Amino acid sequence: MNLKAKLKPLSSYVKTWMSAVLVLSCIAMAKAQTVTGTVVADGQPLPGATVIIKGTSKGTSTDFDGNFTIEAEPQSVLSISYVGYSTKEVTVGNQTNINVTLEADNELDEIVVIGYGTQRKSDLTGSVSSVSSEDLTAAPVSRVDQALQGRASGVQVTQTSGAPGAGTVIRVRGGTP
Repeated sequence: MNLKAKLKPLSSYVKTWMSAVLVLSCIAMAKAQTVTGTVVADGQPLPGATVIIKGTSKGTSTDFDGNFTIEAEPQSVLSISYVGYSTKEVTVGNQTNINVTLEADNELDEIVVIGYGTQRKSDLTGSVSSVSSEDLTAAPVSRVDQALQGRASGVQVTQTSGAPGAGTVIRVRGGTP
């Protein structure tokens, strides 16, 4: 038997297999659909809102008018988020146009996150409205004017000379004498 006769049945299997793969890939690609929509809040479009297919890294952001376009399958869930607003999730289904209105999330507060905990913003900015007696007694100094130095904003404590026991000048929010 010659080689050509042996390869003929094999080539028909390869053709059948390739046809099946082509048909299945066309069916799989037909499931994905183009979904468009608009994201608004308080009647105004939200430019830069994030639209992500949940469970994937596939996503997009809205344009200047709050519009977006994304390829998604019917069972996909879109997660739409924007800073200061609650995240909303929408199942695509048979929809090709999805309009979403985000609700304001008023849980924002002035908190500074640091590497070893959290603190109030006023604790980090250096703004002090008062100096307590505990702050003054905790300082390892011999005189009150030395304890005030650097403790309150707007208060300048300067020594008149470098001699030990020399007098000091204390200015509260003032310029030159």
